[in-house]
Amino acid sequence: MSKFSVHNYLILVGLMLVLEFVTYAQEVEATIVISAETRSAQVDGRLAADFAPVNPLNFYFRKAVTGNKKLGERISEVVLSGRSGPIAYKQLMPGEFLADSEYRSWSYKADISPVKDRTAAAHSSWVSGERGIIFLDDLLPQIVGSDRSISAKLTITLPQGWKLFSSDSDPTKDSLIVRSVERSVISIGKDIRNTRIVGHAGPIDLNLSGNWLFSDEEAGAMVREIFDEYTRILGPLRNARPSIAITGFPAKENPGNWEAETRGQSVVIVSSDMPFKTQSQQRLHEQLRHEIFHLWFPNGVDLAGDYAWFYEGFALYQSLKTGVKLKRIRFDDFLDTLSRAHSIDAAERPRKPLAGPRAAAEIYARALLVAFLIDSDILGETKGKEDSGNLLKRIFERAAGSPERIDATRLIRECIGSTTTLERFVFGNENVDWSAELGHVGIVSTSSGRTTLLSVSQKLTGRQKQILRRLGYNNQRNIETKR
Repeated sequence: MSKFSVHNYLILVGLMLVLEFVTYAQEVEATIVISAETRSAQVDGRLAADFAPVNPLNFYFRKAVTGNKKLGERISEVVLSGRSGPIAYKQLMPGEFLADSEYRSWSYKADISPVKDRTAAAHSSWVSGERGIIFLDDLLPQIVGSDRSISAKLTITLPQGWKLFSSDSDPTKDSLIVRSVERSVISIGKDIRNTRIVGHAGPIDLNLSGNWLFSDEEAGAMVREIFDEYTRILGPLRNARPSIAITGFPAKENPGNWEAETRGQSVVIVSSDMPFKTQSQQRLHEQLRHEIFHLWFPNGVDLAGDYAWFYEGFALYQSLKTGVKLKRIRFDDFLDTLSRAHSIDAAERPRKPLAGPRAAAEIYARALLVAFLIDSDILGETKGKEDSGNLLKRIFERAAGSPERIDATRLIRECIGSTTTLERFVFGNENVDWSAELGHVGIVSTSSGRTTLLSVSQKLTGRQKQILRRLGYNNQRNIETKR
């Protein structure tokens, strides 16, 4: 294909994507007026004429997120209307209403002032001072249709001088088309500094507000190198327009505290800064490594079933490996984190299988260990030629390219192949005894009381050296030399 025809082909593809984006049907239309003075949102909306919700009498809102279990109490002054005008309703509980007949439009006020629990700042809508974050899933009603994702056309009115940024819109517009209300996040504020970073796989929007010890340029460089590295390992995201928002807490917090969430194509990091610049840079890189991974897993695929152990475990593990690869942490730091995870998991009582419903905090330690053991299995079986990155890429390609939802557990089993790691530590509740697995990797585990210590073997075989290189062991010397 000639340069001319390639150029025209890309233009045609781009126009098709734009047209598809613009003409995508919306089930909901709404106007949102944000008030910084009252820290509230006035919302007026209606259903599309041809859209029929599954529950046409139930008008309700999300009840809880991390850090805020009283979301329903924020909703007041509700007015519901049907095709012939206003209709009566009963309030069943805070944030849940039952209409006397089918509603088609609504009006209400939402209190979006920050709550005292700082963990809510990265998970629910708030406005404070001259900035805020809007999670449409808790601000708009929970409209349920035949599809799980509800789309919306929104007009948003902000205080004078404020701007909005979202992976759903261009930065210059105050209205946007949202493909999935559940997955949409909007950064709003007066001092947001937007930078469009062009990586190997396309643009990423970085939206910074507030003052930090790291510069905007340093933050942008981190985003680019991490996004490019994950694209190299996992493959490009499909139909993606990712954005990253970094902002301070709505109220003063002690140094070192932070919360984050990756929802849809949006990464949100709400944080206080560190005391020193090197600490600030190091912590930001760590935050970005973990959250950007979630753009691929689970957000870049649509897998069925509960597999939080997999995407949380590999988010932690791949963040560590990438940190070593990019010379942000030492190999000793990599081993120390695994050691601490082993000590935490060994103390768990009673022991439960990793798969299934569990509190998020409970799965992290063993999920990290399982990701490492899966990696060591692959490295051993392939003599260091492949690692868990190859596994993740296979799973991502199959899931992202499938026209139907695939069961996550089945796909993971198929792509991993025969291994006892899943049966023993994910679906079983055995203590993680990794002495055999560590032997072929070239790592030694010792115990001191209840503490696990990992170190590199004094004598290494050629194969062990090759495997350790895949884990980033050579980068240890590079870091020490720079110092």
